[in-house]
Amino acid sequence: MEVWRDVPGYVGQYQVSDDGNIRSVAGLLQSATDRGVRIPKRVLRPAANNKGRLQVTLCKNGQRQSHLVHRLVLLAFSGECPDGYDGLFKDGNPKNCRIDNLRWGIRSDRDAGETSPRAKLSEQDVRDIRTSAESGRTLAARYGVSQVSIHHIKTRVTWKHI
Repeated sequence: MEVWRDVPGYVGQYQVSDDGNIRSVAGLLQSATDRGVRIPKRVLRPAANNKGRLQVTLCKNGQRQSHLVHRLVLLAFSGECPDGYDGLFKDGNPKNCRIDNLRWGIRSDRDAGETSPRAKLSEQDVRDIRTSAESGRTLAARYGVSQVSIHHIKTRVTWKHI
């Protein structure tokens, strides 16, 4: 059974579930309090950001702010993020925001590295790519990844820990 908790900082407005869902809580619209218009509970649809992580936009006092879903789940079910830590995905899938797939961890623990079942490259592959003089197209074909992935490896956007 799905367990719901209030989103820290949005108590009484939004809730997050252990399955990674976010919903608005029934309440009165500020603009319609005189008429008593109620907003029913509804599950929000998250969108993927440029890193593939799910995010939602929450509104408080007329101010809208985007939040990463996995961080909201961890905040509600595991407490505050320790200094120097980040929200990590145990299976490397940034769309799997269930609490049993999340943990606070240090960034060097990486959440989508070689230990992920979805990883296409090993640490040695990354070292070889970085030292290779071959073109990105050739390397991409050899390793079965995109040219953008090769570029990100060479410029240390990804696989920073190697």
